[in-house]
Amino acid sequence: MSGGGSWVSRSIGMPPENERMDPAVMSVGLLREIADRLLSLEDIQNERGSRGVVEPIEPVTVRGTRIERVYPPDRSRPWFSVSIINNAGSSDVYALINSPESMDLWHRVEARETYAVEMNRPVINDVLLRCGAEGDTATVRVVGVR
Repeated sequence: MSGGGSWVSRSIGMPPENERMDPAVMSVGLLREIADRLLSLEDIQNERGSRGVVEPIEPVTVRGTRIERVYPPDRSRPWFSVSIINNAGSSDVYALINSPESMDLWHRVEARETYAVEMNRPVINDVLLRCGAEGDTATVRVVGVR
């Protein structure tokens, strides 16, 4: 380098320490950062949100007090909601949603009745079904939404 001066290093786009940055430039940078964060939040919300996929399960025959357990087809993707439809001509059936967390609180579903449970998050991992007494039989349809 000629003239014996020294090299000054600075980042591209950054003003020297004694100069002020244009507020318009700062605003653009801030808005870009906010937009990136909003997109990240949107991605997280989309992952947690319902996909609108309805997953009917083949009818389940429930006999006596023997417990039938129904799972979502993809056990790694719990349901947001589930409907349990007790067909006509069936005995009453008892349903338990999310067996480990439900503390043995069975819900009675009468013949020709639909019992629906809606959660705000994908947390329904299983449904337990049983009749009230030995000799009772029920045919139940289970429909989950993820």
